[in-house]
Formats: sequence, structure tokens, C-alpha cells
Amino acid sequence: MPQVGCADPAQVRDNWISLHHRSYTFPDDIAKTVTLAAGAGAGDYGAWAEIADNLGVKLSDLTTGELHVSSVKIRSESAADKLYQIEFGYGESAEAVTVWDIHELGSGTKKVEGDEQVRFRPPVIPAGSKVYYRMKCETGGATCTVTMRYHYH
Repeated sequence: MPQVGCADPAQVRDNWISLHHRSYTFPDDIAKTVTLAAGAGAGDYGAWAEIADNLGVKLSDLTTGELHVSSVKIRSESAADKLYQIEFGYGESAEAVTVWDIHELGSGTKKVEGDEQVRFRPPVIPAGSKVYYRMKCETGGATCTVTMRYHYH
């Protein structure tokens, strides 16, 4: 462990990149959407699924280098007055997902200030990884649309 006041050069580099970078949005156009779906039963997680837009482009297609997702913006929810929970992760397959964040949000009267956009400080997603989500809601089969902000390391 480094001494207090002494920064490891790798930590300085990582902090510099996190503070100074060019970020991108997924999907990359307002005409495209990313819809996340909850499990079929009330309060049940759906299966792990790759994050993809309505044209089939996957966020995983962009992991040509180390990737860092810094935020998710909630655009809409299908079920009013319900609570949702989304887990985000990465891995080689849906059977081997490393969870990097969990986000809860509410719709309608259950909406909480700050629900609309969540900022993350998750680990870096290794190059070549697939990017997954799974979601549950108080109402089975509910959906929400999102956009994601990311940058490369």
C-alpha cells in the first residue's frame, strides 16, 4: 500500500484519464434507442442480456479498447408509479458476468430527485468484453429506455 501523500504513477495516470477525456454517448444518435426489459414476473430479474440499440448495435461492439461507462440517463419508463432495479456488468459470456454497478429508480409518484441520470465510478471494462444488464421491476415485463455515456482509457 502506498504511503499517505505518495501517489503510485499508475493511479496518477488513471485519475488524469478520468478527469480529462473525450466522452461519447450510446446510442450515438437521438433516432436510436436502448430499451432495457425487466423479468417476466413482478420483482424478478430478467436474464443477463447485452446492451444494444434498436438497430442491433451492441455497446460490446465498442470495447475495442478499455472502456469506462461514466453515466446512464433514464429517458422513460413503461410502468408508472413503480420501482426498478438495474444491474450492469461485463464479461466473456452471460454465465460469467462481473457486476460493476446496481442502480435503482422510480417512475411517476415513486420518482426520486436524481433518478433521471446516475453517474458511476465503476472499474474499467477490459477490451473485448461484452457489456450486460439485467433488470427487475415491481411490474413484470416493464421496460425503460436509456442512454449511456462512456470513454476510452
